[in-house]
Amino acid sequence: MTQNQLNNEAALMRNKENTFIPQKVLDDRAQFYAQPKSDADRGLWEDEEYLLFKLGSESYVVGLNELDEISPVGSGSILPHTDGRICGLMNLRAEVLLLVNTAQVMGIAEESNNEQVSTDKKILIFKNDKNQRTGFLIDGIERALVFEEGLFKAVEDRSKYQFVSAIGDINGKNINQLNVAGLLAEVDNIV
Repeated sequence: MTQNQLNNEAALMRNKENTFIPQKVLDDRAQFYAQPKSDADRGLWEDEEYLLFKLGSESYVVGLNELDEISPVGSGSILPHTDGRICGLMNLRAEVLLLVNTAQVMGIAEESNNEQVSTDKKILIFKNDKNQRTGFLIDGIERALVFEEGLFKAVEDRSKYQFVSAIGDINGKNINQLNVAGLLAEVDNIV
């Protein structure tokens, strides 16, 4: 299509009242919607959205902006003679990822001997600062939530709560906010 044909076609665009929309208005709208989100807009929306999930008997949340992907447990390979916190390697759409037993890394479950992973579990995939993706095994996903600001209180004693950045209360139930950076750093120390 030539530029004249595009201009003529755009000039024929109609609004809800079935009147023509001038080309200038269409150009202005295209320019506006082509702009990337500002950091302020990203913070306004993404920082409030969380994924609520189970790990052992505890409930945790992670910001959706920190999460790269969620995956069901699929095919993979157990790595014998490795740290018990490492489940093995998994194949996700032709990408090989390290699969970590999150509860064992966090010290809330006994170490295993690299057993077969149950297919009823889920995998949260995070990227580290080098863009390397790692899969973290969890027991299940409860739901996605939007929390009001101030619901979580930052954890001050990092020695006691290395993998929890904040704690909140929802309907009388304690919810831990996962410290993703701490978890990724611990995996780097393991491997």
